[in-house]
Amino acid sequence: MSLLKGKVHLDKSNHKVAYCAQLSWLEHATIRDNIVYGSPLGYDEARYDAVVAACALERDLEILPAGDMTEIGEKGVSLSGGQRARVALARALYSPAKTILLDDPLAAVDMHTARHLVQHCFGGPLMANRTVVLVTHHVKLCLPSADYLVEIHGGRIEKQGSIAELKRRGQLTEVLSHDVVETEPESSDKSHSLENEADLVLGSHETPDGSTKVGASTPSDEGETENQNPKKPKWRLSTAEAGKLVDEEARAEGRVSWRTYKTYIQAAGYWSWGAAFLLMIQIRGINILNQFYLSKWGEAYNHPKNVSYLITNWLGDMKTLGGDITVSKIPIFEDLPPPDQNVRPWLLIYFLISLLGAFTVLGYISLGYYASLQASRSLFKRMLARLSRAPTRFFDVTPIGRILNRFVADIGTVDGTVNNSARSALSGALNFVSSFIVIVYVVPTFAPFALFIAWFTGFAAVVILNSEVFAEASRQVVRVLAQVELDFNSVERIGEYLDVVQEAPAIIEKSRPPAYWPSSTNGISVEDLWVRYSETSPDVLLGLSFEIRPGEKVGVVGRTGSGKTTLCAAFLRVVEARQGRIMVDGIDISKIGLEDLRTRITVVSQDVALFEGSVRSNLDPFEEHSDEECWDVLRRCHLATNLSTSETNGAQAKGTLKKRKAVFTTLEEQISVAGGSLSAGQRQLVALARAMLRRSQVVLTDEATSAIDLELDDQIQQTIRQELGDATVITIAHRLRTVIEYDRILVLDRGRIVEFDTPARLLRNPEGVFAKLCRGSADWEELKRLVRE
Repeated sequence: MSLLKGKVHLDKSNHKVAYCAQLSWLEHATIRDNIVYGSPLGYDEARYDAVVAACALERDLEILPAGDMTEIGEKGVSLSGGQRARVALARALYSPAKTILLDDPLAAVDMHTARHLVQHCFGGPLMANRTVVLVTHHVKLCLPSADYLVEIHGGRIEKQGSIAELKRRGQLTEVLSHDVVETEPESSDKSHSLENEADLVLGSHETPDGSTKVGASTPSDEGETENQNPKKPKWRLSTAEAGKLVDEEARAEGRVSWRTYKTYIQAAGYWSWGAAFLLMIQIRGINILNQFYLSKWGEAYNHPKNVSYLITNWLGDMKTLGGDITVSKIPIFEDLPPPDQNVRPWLLIYFLISLLGAFTVLGYISLGYYASLQASRSLFKRMLARLSRAPTRFFDVTPIGRILNRFVADIGTVDGTVNNSARSALSGALNFVSSFIVIVYVVPTFAPFALFIAWFTGFAAVVILNSEVFAEASRQVVRVLAQVELDFNSVERIGEYLDVVQEAPAIIEKSRPPAYWPSSTNGISVEDLWVRYSETSPDVLLGLSFEIRPGEKVGVVGRTGSGKTTLCAAFLRVVEARQGRIMVDGIDISKIGLEDLRTRITVVSQDVALFEGSVRSNLDPFEEHSDEECWDVLRRCHLATNLSTSETNGAQAKGTLKKRKAVFTTLEEQISVAGGSLSAGQRQLVALARAMLRRSQVVLTDEATSAIDLELDDQIQQTIRQELGDATVITIAHRLRTVIEYDRILVLDRGRIVEFDTPARLLRNPEGVFAKLCRGSADWEELKRLVRE
């Protein structure tokens, strides 16, 4: 961003500023490397352990295969959104920075994790004597740790001042009235240090007698646990090999295979290389003809006879070697005058030979450019098509830099040098063979008197020239063949990506669903679903079986690693089921093409995908809807018009909804790459608007409102229930308020279903998992009221 006016005084020298963005930036490395990240402090085990505990990462590290030595891939692809946010926060906390800028790190975590971060991270000893600028929607939660508060609305400061000053002016109550988080029940004090809401039950441990001990290893018990068991935690005992995610790049040994050469020739076109070979022969033949012609021209000066005698003598020699050529068949040579009397005919013939050679070379060069362009274009398109259809696991284990290297460096080599080096090698080999044939033809043996015989027969110049060409060709063949091997390594690397494992077919003609699928007739049935990400990884979903009725709204909750996002991915077949099946409206989704499946089911993920272009192109990329429909969904998602308290029932009841500034004024307004011109919450709202515009019968949302404030989240959920009333909606959420008014709640733990029923029935069971989650939530009273209503 560019500073238009004003000044910002901030000392950024010597690592004095740390920044934690809302969209977490992580490096392809281990979790430890991402937290330490070249800090001037180095790896300090005591400080590192304190940071891990303050950021509630201990339980996550126990789940991961190699603890903090687990590789997390490009942009943290192997972690959940909450885990990525806490690792990025831990990096800022571990650094020696005196000023820490935090852009809503609490948005990606649930309320219990947020409380733990506020208490142990923001208010802990690691933040002492540091300046912390925190952007957050959880005002009441963070208020005890804050010294100064600034409220911004519409890009302008509305209120600012110290907490005491705002309280004295009576403005603090007004600020807090917009925060929907209720005061936490006293009974939930003991759960402050739990990692997340699901940890109340799902983080429990069984004792040897079979009873359950809730919150057995919470950070609040850390001191006592250490005294009882001074051993290192499990996550520190793992090795880096166990957590290795990215595969080592394959390295071929030995010579380049013939299959690689065939791949390139096939990409360029067999006919183009055939034509190029013929042109090479023609060029070499013209050069030899030119040499013979010049030698005869020179002889004509030394023998002032009729040229026909020389031609007859020459062709007679050829006839004795088996030729049938006679002078009468080439009448043009009979009438050539001696060159010292009239050189024009000789020049004309030389010009015609040169002109033929020039056009042949021009055709050879043009064909070379065409073949090179055709080969690189063909390989690029084929590689792009293969990678576009590659499963997501391929991108998890393959760094993006390695893929870009194929498209940039290797394709650049194919563009620039492969064709030239291959043609040079072929031309050098042809020169070598042709020169050898000419020498053997003119001088049958390489005897010492060969030159004398050659001079006597008039071909000394030809022999000398071809001997030089022969020697040069010998050197060139050796050098160029080595260069060919080197350049064709790029083709070999591209060939590796032409064999990448592919997803299922986009369309299976014999198994296409009807046009109305999925309808509201049948619901969703999941039968004994087992899912894992690779053949070597453990199962993530362990035999899930449940049914969802048509038009039902189902919320999915569970702790990190319980399989919520994996379940969402299984519906789109991003990850294929190892066993079991998913039936949507009576059709097994594993039997149909991926295009038919993914165009009929709408998914809104936490990591929103937006493209550079207009608002309309992002909402309706295939131009299937009118402008009025686009404006309608933008208004309902609070992106197009100013909303007041009278426009939503929930806000009307509270009277706290403030007017919101319209984000978009025209459908042609431009959105930058990946939605960089919008905030994270606005990007999620655009994705929700796009989902509503499609009006799919099955909609899945994965933390789709995690980056927006709680008040607007309530309105969006109400809009979803109204606008998608007939659709089946599955919502993954860590905010219990987001799903408390849904028809049923599905609770997952370690890939298994713990509970699945209506919120009211689940709350009636005091020993139930969901009931304990709600009672431990800061919104317990509000949750009870919503369920009663």
